[in-house]
Amino acid sequence: MTLLDVLLDAVREAPGQTVVHVRGDGSELTVTLSELLDDALRVDCGFREAGVARGTCVPLFADRSEDFQPMFWGAVAAGLVPVPLAPDTRRALPVWEHLGRPPVVVDAATASLVAASPPRSGSWPSTPCGRGGGSPPPGPTTWRSCSSRPAAPARPKAWR
Repeated sequence: MTLLDVLLDAVREAPGQTVVHVRGDGSELTVTLSELLDDALRVDCGFREAGVARGTCVPLFADRSEDFQPMFWGAVAAGLVPVPLAPDTRRALPVWEHLGRPPVVVDAATASLVAASPPRSGSWPSTPCGRGGGSPPPGPTTWRSCSSRPAAPARPKAWR
């Protein structure tokens, strides 16, 4: 049994079971396991369309749990190794460089942090994802929002 099997089995057994995300302001967002799986599979599809190789370690930056969970499960479904990191570029940059500068997955809240703190050479290849809504920042290193339709990213010049 794999980690992904745990989620798939839970969805098969209780698709209407809910996960309640409590936000910083005290409001709640309820998501069913089926919705979580659907969101995760959109993220998975985005990774696949982008050509991210199975086994790649992918740093995840998320401010909210409702964004983090689809990122995490989408990476697992794509055969990637999710690497959750606090949105602190000073600490994350050495990890990202140690991992070989893989794509970085961000939510709406952390996209601007990554965009404002590019590494010394090249750029963070970032992927906005999640339920937060809004448009991802423009530029050559972004994917369209995974919450609508997954799309392949434009590769940064350093990758070409």
